[in-house]
Amino acid sequence: MKNRIKRGAGCVCFLGLTTLMLYGTSKLLESKKAVVKYHEFYDCDTDIDVIFMGTSHMYNSLLPQELWDEYGITSYNWGYSNCTLPEDYYILQDIVKEHKPKVVVVDIFGLFEYEKYVNGKYRDDRIEQQHVQFDMIPPSLNKYRAMNDVFGPYEGKWDFMFDFLMYHNRWEKLKEPDFEPEYSTEKGAEYLKGVGDDAEYYRAQEFEQLEFNTVCAGYIQPIADFCSENDIELLYVFNPCLTNVENINAAYSLDSYMEEKGIAYYNALYLEEISSVTDFCSDSDHLNYSGAVKYTRRMGDVLKEQYGIEDHRGEEGYASWDESYARYLEYKIQNIQETENVHDVLMLSADDDFKVNLQFDPSCSFALEDTRFVALVQNLGSSIEVIPVNDLKYEENSCQILITVMNSETGEIVAQQGYAVGDDGPARL
Repeated sequence: MKNRIKRGAGCVCFLGLTTLMLYGTSKLLESKKAVVKYHEFYDCDTDIDVIFMGTSHMYNSLLPQELWDEYGITSYNWGYSNCTLPEDYYILQDIVKEHKPKVVVVDIFGLFEYEKYVNGKYRDDRIEQQHVQFDMIPPSLNKYRAMNDVFGPYEGKWDFMFDFLMYHNRWEKLKEPDFEPEYSTEKGAEYLKGVGDDAEYYRAQEFEQLEFNTVCAGYIQPIADFCSENDIELLYVFNPCLTNVENINAAYSLDSYMEEKGIAYYNALYLEEISSVTDFCSDSDHLNYSGAVKYTRRMGDVLKEQYGIEDHRGEEGYASWDESYARYLEYKIQNIQETENVHDVLMLSADDDFKVNLQFDPSCSFALEDTRFVALVQNLGSSIEVIPVNDLKYEENSCQILITVMNSETGEIVAQQGYAVGDDGPARL
Protein backbone atom coordinates (compact mmCIF):
# COMPACT_ATOMS: atom_id res chain seq x y z
CA MET A 1 0.00 0.00 0.00
CA LYS A 2 2.84 2.38 0.91
CA ASN A 3 4.54 1.69 -2.41
CA ARG A 4 1.32 2.42 -4.28
CA ILE A 5 0.92 5.70 -2.44
CA LYS A 6 4.52 6.62 -3.24
CA ARG A 7 4.05 5.73 -6.91
CA GLY A 8 0.78 7.67 -7.03
CA ALA A 9 2.37 10.71 -5.39
CA GLY A 10 5.28 10.46 -7.81
CA CYS A 11 2.91 10.37 -10.77
CA VAL A 12 1.01 13.39 -9.48
CA CYS A 13 4.26 15.32 -8.98
CA PHE A 14 5.49 14.30 -12.43
CA LEU A 15 2.24 15.35 -14.08
CA GLY A 16 2.25 18.61 -12.14
CA LEU A 17 5.82 19.46 -13.12
CA THR A 18 5.16 18.46 -16.73
CA THR A 19 2.08 20.70 -16.83
CA LEU A 20 4.04 23.61 -15.38
CA MET A 21 6.86 23.09 -17.88
CA LEU A 22 4.42 22.93 -20.81
CA TYR A 23 2.62 26.04 -19.56
CA GLY A 24 5.86 27.97 -19.14
CA THR A 25 7.12 26.84 -22.54
CA SER A 26 3.87 27.80 -24.25
CA LYS A 27 3.98 31.26 -22.66
CA LEU A 28 7.56 31.74 -23.81
CA LEU A 29 6.88 30.62 -27.37
CA GLU A 30 3.60 32.48 -27.96
CA SER A 31 3.58 35.76 -29.89
CA LYS A 32 3.79 38.64 -27.42
CA LYS A 33 1.55 41.02 -29.40
CA ALA A 34 -1.48 40.02 -27.34
CA VAL A 35 0.45 40.27 -24.07
CA VAL A 36 1.77 43.72 -24.99
CA LYS A 37 -1.70 45.01 -25.92
CA TYR A 38 -3.87 43.48 -23.20
CA HIS A 39 -1.58 43.05 -20.18
CA GLU A 40 -2.88 46.19 -18.46
CA PHE A 41 -6.48 45.04 -18.92
CA TYR A 42 -5.93 41.82 -16.99
CA ASP A 43 -3.61 43.52 -14.50
CA CYS A 44 -5.95 46.46 -13.80
CA ASP A 45 -6.84 46.85 -10.10
CA THR A 46 -9.94 49.06 -10.62
CA ASP A 47 -13.23 48.94 -12.45
CA ILE A 48 -13.10 49.68 -16.18
CA ASP A 49 -16.23 51.66 -17.03
CA VAL A 50 -15.96 51.67 -20.84
CA ILE A 51 -14.79 49.05 -23.35
CA PHE A 52 -14.10 49.97 -26.98
CA MET A 53 -14.34 47.23 -29.60
CA GLY A 54 -14.09 46.90 -33.37
CA THR A 55 -11.68 47.27 -36.27
CA SER A 56 -8.53 49.33 -36.69
CA HIS A 57 -10.79 52.37 -36.95
CA MET A 58 -11.43 51.85 -33.24
CA TYR A 59 -7.96 50.59 -32.34
CA ASN A 60 -6.28 53.71 -33.76
CA SER A 61 -8.99 56.29 -33.00
CA LEU A 62 -10.09 56.07 -29.34
CA LEU A 63 -7.35 56.73 -26.79
CA PRO A 64 -8.16 55.55 -23.23
CA GLN A 65 -5.23 57.43 -21.70
CA GLU A 66 -6.50 60.72 -23.13
CA LEU A 67 -9.98 59.92 -21.77
CA TRP A 68 -8.46 59.43 -18.33
CA ASP A 69 -6.43 62.63 -18.44
CA GLU A 70 -9.29 64.87 -19.61
CA TYR A 71 -12.37 63.15 -18.16
CA GLY A 72 -11.22 60.69 -15.50
CA ILE A 73 -12.97 57.90 -17.44
CA THR A 74 -11.53 54.41 -17.04
CA SER A 75 -11.60 52.56 -20.35
CA TYR A 76 -9.80 49.97 -22.46
CA ASN A 77 -9.51 49.56 -26.21
CA TRP A 78 -10.14 46.00 -27.43
CA GLY A 79 -10.29 47.02 -31.09
CA TYR A 80 -7.85 45.57 -33.58
CA SER A 81 -7.24 45.39 -37.31
CA ASN A 82 -9.92 43.50 -39.26
CA CYS A 83 -11.90 42.47 -36.21
CA THR A 84 -15.43 41.51 -37.25
CA LEU A 85 -18.72 41.79 -35.35
CA PRO A 86 -18.91 37.98 -34.94
CA GLU A 87 -15.52 38.13 -33.21
CA ASP A 88 -16.66 41.06 -31.06
CA TYR A 89 -19.71 39.07 -29.99
CA TYR A 90 -17.65 36.25 -28.50
CA ILE A 91 -14.75 38.35 -27.23
CA LEU A 92 -17.15 40.54 -25.27
CA GLN A 93 -18.63 37.54 -23.44
CA ASP A 94 -15.21 36.55 -22.12
CA ILE A 95 -13.75 39.95 -21.28
CA VAL A 96 -16.74 40.94 -19.11
CA LYS A 97 -15.71 38.07 -16.83
CA GLU A 98 -12.63 40.16 -15.96
CA HIS A 99 -14.12 43.67 -15.96
CA LYS A 100 -17.82 44.34 -16.41
CA PRO A 101 -18.12 47.78 -18.06
CA LYS A 102 -20.97 50.25 -17.79
CA VAL A 103 -20.79 51.03 -21.51
CA VAL A 104 -19.51 49.08 -24.52
CA VAL A 105 -18.76 51.15 -27.63
CA VAL A 106 -18.58 49.03 -30.80
CA ASP A 107 -17.16 50.22 -34.11
CA ILE A 108 -19.55 49.05 -36.83
CA PHE A 109 -17.22 49.57 -39.80
CA GLY A 110 -16.94 46.56 -42.13
CA LEU A 111 -20.51 45.33 -42.44
CA PHE A 112 -19.86 44.57 -46.12
CA GLU A 113 -16.04 44.24 -46.33
CA TYR A 114 -15.82 40.73 -44.89
CA GLU A 115 -18.64 39.15 -46.88
CA LYS A 116 -16.21 38.02 -49.58
CA TYR A 117 -13.93 36.16 -47.14
CA VAL A 118 -14.60 32.48 -46.29
CA ASN A 119 -17.79 32.50 -44.16
CA GLY A 120 -17.98 36.30 -43.82
CA LYS A 121 -16.83 36.15 -40.19
CA TYR A 122 -13.04 36.35 -40.46
CA ARG A 123 -10.27 37.08 -42.93
CA ASP A 124 -8.28 34.00 -43.77
CA ASP A 125 -5.36 36.21 -44.89
CA ARG A 126 -5.21 37.96 -41.48
CA ILE A 127 -5.17 35.02 -39.08
CA GLU A 128 -2.33 36.48 -36.99
CA GLN A 129 -4.39 39.64 -36.40
CA GLN A 130 -7.29 37.56 -35.10
CA HIS A 131 -4.90 35.73 -32.78
CA VAL A 132 -3.86 39.00 -31.14
CA GLN A 133 -7.38 39.34 -29.75
CA PHE A 134 -8.04 35.72 -28.86
CA ASP A 135 -4.65 34.62 -27.47
CA MET A 136 -4.99 36.42 -24.11
CA ILE A 137 -8.46 34.97 -23.46
CA PRO A 138 -8.24 31.79 -21.33
CA PRO A 139 -9.84 28.60 -22.69
CA SER A 140 -13.56 28.54 -21.99
CA LEU A 141 -16.82 27.14 -23.31
CA ASN A 142 -17.49 30.49 -24.94
CA LYS A 143 -14.08 30.45 -26.64
CA TYR A 144 -14.86 26.94 -27.91
CA ARG A 145 -18.09 28.25 -29.41
CA ALA A 146 -16.21 31.13 -31.06
CA MET A 147 -13.69 28.68 -32.48
CA ASN A 148 -16.46 26.66 -34.15
CA ASP A 149 -18.72 29.52 -35.20
CA VAL A 150 -16.26 32.17 -36.38
CA PHE A 151 -13.35 29.98 -37.50
CA GLY A 152 -15.25 26.81 -38.37
CA PRO A 153 -13.86 26.44 -41.94
CA TYR A 154 -10.26 27.19 -40.87
CA GLU A 155 -8.19 24.02 -40.68
CA GLY A 156 -6.13 25.45 -37.81
CA LYS A 157 -9.14 26.53 -35.74
CA TRP A 158 -7.93 24.63 -32.66
CA ASP A 159 -5.01 27.09 -32.53
CA PHE A 160 -7.51 29.61 -31.21
CA MET A 161 -8.42 27.36 -28.31
CA PHE A 162 -4.87 26.32 -27.48
CA ASP A 163 -2.39 28.73 -29.07
CA PHE A 164 0.55 26.43 -28.21
CA LEU A 165 -0.47 24.47 -31.31
CA MET A 166 0.36 27.52 -33.42
CA TYR A 167 3.50 28.71 -31.66
CA HIS A 168 5.16 25.43 -30.58
CA ASN A 169 7.89 25.66 -33.26
CA ARG A 170 8.70 29.33 -32.76
CA TRP A 171 12.07 28.70 -31.06
CA GLU A 172 14.18 30.28 -33.82
CA LYS A 173 12.09 33.47 -33.78
CA LEU A 174 12.55 34.18 -30.07
CA LYS A 175 14.08 37.56 -29.31
CA GLU A 176 14.73 39.64 -26.19
CA PRO A 177 11.15 41.05 -26.02
CA ASP A 178 9.86 37.46 -25.74
CA PHE A 179 11.65 37.15 -22.39
CA GLU A 180 10.89 40.67 -21.14
CA PRO A 181 7.92 42.13 -23.07
CA GLU A 182 7.55 45.93 -23.09
CA TYR A 183 3.87 46.36 -22.29
CA SER A 184 1.95 49.02 -24.20
CA THR A 185 1.26 52.24 -22.31
CA GLU A 186 -1.86 52.99 -24.42
CA LYS A 187 -4.37 50.67 -22.71
CA GLY A 188 -5.10 48.68 -25.82
CA ALA A 189 -5.01 51.52 -28.35
CA GLU A 190 -2.26 52.48 -30.78
CA TYR A 191 -2.17 56.00 -32.14
CA LEU A 192 -0.72 56.57 -35.62
CA LYS A 193 2.15 59.00 -36.17
CA GLY A 194 2.17 60.08 -39.81
CA VAL A 195 0.42 62.89 -41.67
CA GLY A 196 -1.05 61.70 -44.97
CA ASP A 197 -1.52 63.34 -48.31
CA ASP A 198 -4.40 65.79 -48.46
CA ALA A 199 -6.95 63.23 -49.65
CA GLU A 200 -10.43 64.49 -50.37
CA TYR A 201 -12.63 64.13 -47.30
CA TYR A 202 -15.65 63.25 -49.41
CA ARG A 203 -18.91 64.41 -47.85
CA ALA A 204 -21.95 62.89 -49.51
CA GLN A 205 -24.94 65.16 -50.00
CA GLU A 206 -27.18 62.19 -50.71
CA PHE A 207 -26.85 58.50 -49.95
CA GLU A 208 -28.37 55.19 -51.01
CA GLN A 209 -30.38 53.33 -48.39
CA LEU A 210 -28.74 49.92 -48.00
CA GLU A 211 -30.11 46.58 -46.86
CA PHE A 212 -28.09 45.03 -44.05
CA ASN A 213 -28.34 41.37 -44.97
CA THR A 214 -24.68 40.43 -44.59
CA VAL A 215 -23.23 37.87 -42.16
CA CYS A 216 -21.66 40.56 -39.95
CA ALA A 217 -24.90 42.54 -39.77
CA GLY A 218 -26.52 39.43 -38.35
CA TYR A 219 -24.54 39.96 -35.12
CA ILE A 220 -25.77 43.51 -34.46
CA GLN A 221 -28.80 42.25 -32.52
CA PRO A 222 -27.05 39.42 -30.60
CA ILE A 223 -24.45 41.88 -29.27
CA ALA A 224 -27.28 44.21 -28.24
CA ASP A 225 -29.15 41.34 -26.55
CA PHE A 226 -26.07 40.24 -24.62
CA CYS A 227 -25.46 43.79 -23.35
CA SER A 228 -29.12 44.17 -22.35
CA GLU A 229 -29.10 40.86 -20.46
CA ASN A 230 -26.01 41.98 -18.54
CA ASP A 231 -27.14 45.56 -17.78
CA ILE A 232 -24.48 47.06 -20.05
CA GLU A 233 -25.20 50.12 -22.17
CA LEU A 234 -24.32 49.59 -25.84
CA LEU A 235 -23.37 52.28 -28.34
CA TYR A 236 -22.58 51.44 -31.95
CA VAL A 237 -20.42 54.03 -33.72
CA PHE A 238 -19.19 54.71 -37.24
CA ASN A 239 -15.82 56.31 -36.64
CA PRO A 240 -14.28 59.13 -38.73
CA CYS A 241 -12.38 57.78 -41.72
CA LEU A 242 -11.70 58.38 -45.39
CA THR A 243 -13.67 55.62 -47.05
CA ASN A 244 -15.59 54.50 -50.12
CA VAL A 245 -19.15 55.28 -51.20
CA GLU A 246 -20.51 51.94 -49.95
CA ASN A 247 -19.32 52.63 -46.41
CA ILE A 248 -20.63 56.18 -46.55
CA ASN A 249 -24.02 54.79 -47.58
CA ALA A 250 -23.79 52.26 -44.74
CA ALA A 251 -22.98 54.93 -42.15
CA TYR A 252 -26.09 56.92 -43.05
CA SER A 253 -28.37 53.95 -43.68
CA LEU A 254 -27.65 52.76 -40.15
CA ASP A 255 -29.42 55.79 -38.68
CA SER A 256 -32.90 54.46 -39.54
CA TYR A 257 -31.91 50.80 -39.20
CA MET A 258 -30.74 51.24 -35.60
CA GLU A 259 -33.67 53.48 -34.74
CA GLU A 260 -36.10 50.74 -35.83
CA LYS A 261 -34.28 48.25 -33.59
CA GLY A 262 -34.08 50.67 -30.66
CA ILE A 263 -30.30 50.43 -30.54
CA ALA A 264 -28.12 53.48 -29.81
CA TYR A 265 -25.99 54.58 -32.76
CA TYR A 266 -23.64 57.51 -33.27
CA ASN A 267 -22.61 58.40 -36.81
CA ALA A 268 -19.25 60.17 -36.37
CA LEU A 269 -18.09 59.72 -39.97
CA TYR A 270 -17.98 63.46 -40.51
CA LEU A 271 -17.06 65.61 -37.54
CA GLU A 272 -16.60 69.34 -37.94
CA GLU A 273 -13.33 69.33 -36.00
CA ILE A 274 -11.68 66.61 -38.12
CA SER A 275 -9.55 67.90 -41.02
CA SER A 276 -8.30 65.87 -43.98
CA VAL A 277 -5.19 68.07 -44.04
CA THR A 278 -4.00 67.50 -40.46
CA ASP A 279 -5.88 64.57 -38.93
CA PHE A 280 -5.37 61.49 -41.11
CA CYS A 281 -2.24 59.36 -41.24
CA SER A 282 -0.09 58.45 -44.21
CA ASP A 283 -2.46 55.74 -45.43
CA SER A 284 -5.02 58.53 -46.01
CA ASP A 285 -7.66 56.43 -44.26
CA HIS A 286 -7.20 56.16 -40.49
CA LEU A 287 -7.02 59.02 -38.03
CA ASN A 288 -3.55 59.99 -36.89
CA TYR A 289 -2.73 61.11 -33.34
CA SER A 290 -4.13 64.62 -33.81
CA GLY A 291 -7.40 63.27 -35.22
CA ALA A 292 -7.62 60.57 -32.55
CA VAL A 293 -7.24 63.14 -29.76
CA LYS A 294 -10.06 65.21 -31.25
CA TYR A 295 -12.34 62.22 -31.67
CA THR A 296 -11.53 60.90 -28.19
CA ARG A 297 -12.48 64.28 -26.78
CA ARG A 298 -15.80 64.13 -28.64
CA MET A 299 -16.44 60.62 -27.33
CA GLY A 300 -15.56 61.78 -23.82
CA ASP A 301 -18.34 64.38 -24.05
CA VAL A 302 -20.79 61.69 -25.23
CA LEU A 303 -19.87 59.28 -22.43
CA LYS A 304 -20.05 61.96 -19.77
CA GLU A 305 -23.19 63.77 -20.90
CA GLN A 306 -25.31 60.93 -22.30
CA TYR A 307 -24.18 58.02 -20.14
CA GLY A 308 -23.12 59.76 -16.94
CA ILE A 309 -19.74 58.01 -16.75
CA GLU A 310 -17.97 59.12 -13.58
CA ASP A 311 -14.77 61.12 -13.23
CA HIS A 312 -12.43 59.03 -11.07
CA ARG A 313 -9.50 61.47 -11.02
CA GLY A 314 -8.33 62.02 -7.46
CA GLU A 315 -10.56 59.22 -6.20
CA GLU A 316 -9.11 56.79 -3.67
CA GLY A 317 -7.88 53.59 -5.30
CA TYR A 318 -7.28 55.06 -8.76
CA ALA A 319 -3.66 56.18 -8.32
CA SER A 320 -2.56 53.45 -10.73
CA TRP A 321 -4.25 55.34 -13.58
CA ASP A 322 -2.18 58.45 -12.87
CA GLU A 323 0.96 56.32 -12.73
CA SER A 324 0.05 54.69 -16.02
CA TYR A 325 -0.61 58.09 -17.61
CA ALA A 326 2.84 59.29 -16.52
CA ARG A 327 4.39 56.39 -18.46
CA TYR A 328 2.17 57.20 -21.43
CA LEU A 329 3.32 60.84 -21.37
CA GLU A 330 6.93 59.66 -21.53
CA TYR A 331 5.97 57.51 -24.51
CA LYS A 332 4.45 60.54 -26.27
CA ILE A 333 7.56 62.62 -25.59
CA GLN A 334 9.80 59.85 -26.90
CA ASN A 335 7.79 59.69 -30.14
CA ILE A 336 8.22 63.44 -30.69
CA GLN A 337 11.95 63.22 -29.97
CA GLU A 338 12.44 60.37 -32.43
CA THR A 339 10.34 61.88 -35.24
CA GLU A 340 12.25 63.59 -38.05
CA ASN A 341 9.53 64.83 -40.40
CA VAL A 342 8.57 68.43 -39.60
CA HIS A 343 4.88 67.83 -40.35
CA ASP A 344 4.75 64.84 -38.03
CA VAL A 345 6.45 66.73 -35.18
CA LEU A 346 3.82 69.46 -35.33
CA MET A 347 1.02 66.88 -35.53
CA LEU A 348 2.28 64.92 -32.51
CA SER A 349 2.57 68.15 -30.52
CA ALA A 350 -1.15 68.92 -30.92
CA ASP A 351 -1.82 68.00 -27.34
CA ASP A 352 -2.76 69.81 -24.13
CA ASP A 353 0.33 68.29 -22.52
CA PHE A 354 2.59 70.43 -24.71
CA LYS A 355 3.27 74.01 -25.69
CA VAL A 356 5.23 74.76 -28.85
CA ASN A 357 7.60 77.57 -29.76
CA LEU A 358 8.09 77.87 -33.53
CA GLN A 359 10.88 80.09 -34.82
CA PHE A 360 11.44 80.54 -38.55
CA ASP A 361 13.56 82.62 -40.88
CA PRO A 362 11.28 85.23 -42.55
CA SER A 363 12.94 84.41 -45.86
CA CYS A 364 11.81 80.77 -45.62
CA SER A 365 9.07 80.39 -48.22
CA PHE A 366 8.27 76.86 -47.01
CA ALA A 367 7.19 78.07 -43.56
CA LEU A 368 4.90 80.65 -45.17
CA GLU A 369 3.56 78.78 -48.21
CA ASP A 370 3.46 75.03 -47.55
CA THR A 371 -0.27 74.47 -47.01
CA ARG A 372 0.13 71.45 -44.74
CA PHE A 373 2.77 73.15 -42.59
CA VAL A 374 0.57 76.22 -42.19
CA ALA A 375 -2.48 74.07 -41.39
CA LEU A 376 -0.57 72.08 -38.77
CA VAL A 377 0.60 75.30 -37.13
CA GLN A 378 -2.99 76.54 -37.04
CA ASN A 379 -4.08 73.15 -35.69
CA LEU A 380 -2.03 73.85 -32.55
CA GLY A 381 -4.21 76.86 -31.76
CA SER A 382 -3.23 78.85 -28.70
CA SER A 383 -0.63 76.27 -27.62
CA ILE A 384 1.89 77.52 -30.20
CA GLU A 385 3.91 80.74 -30.27
CA VAL A 386 5.28 81.70 -33.71
CA ILE A 387 8.33 83.99 -33.86
CA PRO A 388 10.20 85.19 -37.01
CA VAL A 389 13.96 85.22 -36.36
CA ASN A 390 16.70 86.46 -38.71
CA ASP A 391 19.91 84.39 -38.90
CA LEU A 392 18.30 81.48 -37.04
CA LYS A 393 20.74 78.97 -35.48
CA TYR A 394 20.34 75.45 -34.08
CA GLU A 395 23.35 73.91 -32.33
CA GLU A 396 25.60 76.37 -34.19
CA ASN A 397 24.09 75.40 -37.55
CA SER A 398 22.11 77.77 -39.72
CA CYS A 399 18.50 76.66 -40.03
CA GLN A 400 15.24 78.00 -41.34
CA ILE A 401 12.86 76.34 -38.86
CA LEU A 402 13.34 75.64 -35.14
CA ILE A 403 10.66 73.82 -33.16
CA THR A 404 10.80 73.69 -29.36
CA VAL A 405 8.28 71.51 -27.53
CA MET A 406 7.71 72.10 -23.82
CA ASN A 407 5.78 70.36 -21.09
CA SER A 408 2.78 72.67 -20.67
CA GLU A 409 2.63 72.06 -16.92
CA THR A 410 6.29 72.43 -15.97
CA GLY A 411 7.65 74.51 -18.87
CA GLU A 412 10.48 71.98 -19.28
CA ILE A 413 11.80 71.58 -22.83
CA VAL A 414 11.08 68.00 -23.88
CA ALA A 415 12.17 68.20 -27.54
CA GLN A 416 13.92 70.67 -29.82
CA GLN A 417 14.61 70.22 -33.51
CA GLY A 418 16.10 72.42 -36.19
CA TYR A 419 15.46 72.10 -39.93
CA ALA A 420 17.34 73.29 -42.97
CA VAL A 421 15.01 73.79 -45.91
CA GLY A 422 16.29 72.64 -49.32
CA ASP A 423 14.77 71.72 -52.65
CA ASP A 424 13.31 68.53 -51.12
CA GLY A 425 11.77 70.35 -48.18
CA PRO A 426 12.89 70.56 -44.54
CA ALA A 427 15.68 68.21 -43.43
CA ARG A 428 16.29 67.69 -39.73
CA LEU A 429 19.75 68.86 -38.62
